[in-house]
Amino acid sequence: MPLRPFWHAWANPLWQTRNARAGIALWYRLANATHHQHFAIVTPARQKALIAALTLTDSLFLLYWAVTLIAALGVITPPAAILYANYHDPRVIAWNWSFLPVDLAFSGTGLTAAAAWRRGAKHWPIAALISLILTMVAGGMAVSYWAILGEYNPAWFLPNLALLIWPLAFLPALIKKLANG
Repeated sequence: MPLRPFWHAWANPLWQTRNARAGIALWYRLANATHHQHFAIVTPARQKALIAALTLTDSLFLLYWAVTLIAALGVITPPAAILYANYHDPRVIAWNWSFLPVDLAFSGTGLTAAAAWRRGAKHWPIAALISLILTMVAGGMAVSYWAILGEYNPAWFLPNLALLIWPLAFLPALIKKLANG
């Protein structure tokens, strides 16, 4: 019965715990590996770079959604040259709006992390980690969509690819910081 091992794995809490620990251990080893050491150094300069990247990305996304809302209300009409493929198709409009919750979540947690870091609060790395993961999810979903359609318009594909990739420069350091307390 091919589904039994799959179901057994999900139903067995010991299996889940063991694999969750293995995943955390893998990330921790990655953060401490010699060839990744320059990514894992938690310095004030790297923290400042992370906070700047979060603030810029999250502010730009809030601006994007404000402009998108104003355009949806018919107050402005974006130039055709900057629109993504099939911009006026109701399904594509629905697809775009389906990103609003995850975009607001990563923007909210990213700006929360930045504010907490500026205040010296100890919880800022947790908010930053959540924001980076959600940023990668949003970028990955959009890149997948455009790749499946075969639409490689650099104006839309590259920014979403950047959302998928740039958080990787900071994830090992955050994981190390969280693992070390």
